[in-house]
Amino acid sequence: MEPTRGNNILDLIISNSYDYFHSYDIEKTVMSDHNLIHARANIRNILTRNTTTSGRIDSFHALNFYGRNINWDKVRKELDAIKWENIFSGMEAHEMYEVLSRKCLQICKEHIPLRRWSGRKHQIPRDRRILMKKRANLQRKLKKVAYAVAENAIQHQLHLLEDALAQSHVRQREQEEQRAVENIKVNSKFFYSYAKKRLTSTTSVGPLLKENGELEDGPQEMAEMLQTEYQCLVNLILRNGYRSMYFL
Repeated sequence: MEPTRGNNILDLIISNSYDYFHSYDIEKTVMSDHNLIHARANIRNILTRNTTTSGRIDSFHALNFYGRNINWDKVRKELDAIKWENIFSGMEAHEMYEVLSRKCLQICKEHIPLRRWSGRKHQIPRDRRILMKKRANLQRKLKKVAYAVAENAIQHQLHLLEDALAQSHVRQREQEEQRAVENIKVNSKFFYSYAKKRLTSTTSVGPLLKENGELEDGPQEMAEMLQTEYQCLVNLILRNGYRSMYFL
């Protein structure tokens, strides 16, 4: 066990299978007063396309339903022309669902373009991957260094890389925001999906009511008030005989 903030262990990784993780290490970062936990797992996530080896499309996921040149009138007309009652006659519910999916996919393949797939599309920008690779190399050197002077030099380089990575994230957010604004008129769905992805709600504690009736919003003072209240509650429960309960 290694501390994740100061000399305390405040951040945990919980798994229902201990064998999944074969190693871990704790890394200090200038971006936060919490250390980073790197856990390495034996699981590899392999993303497969929704097409068979012969190139046959077998899923709606392989189609781009957001294309601009889709003739939806033809799609609706062909779906309306199908005599669904005659086709579904005498079928079970699961059979009707399979036929419905197959028919809809067959029509969609004729009018909906395919998604554009790249062999190995990186989700992380190239400049950030380079910085992350440099950071990983420095972290490996830091574990082997034996002199304080060399350790301080490596730490300084790591701090510079952390700053560069932070700036990379800022640039990406600015580019995404600019792209979303430019697409308001031509593709409003793209803008709203971007806005929804960035929508965050924060919850805060306090202010708390003190015994004299005044409100307290100081973080340290509120923490002490909550600790006192918690201790009083625990003592009350223990005095009543509930000693089998566990408190964290």
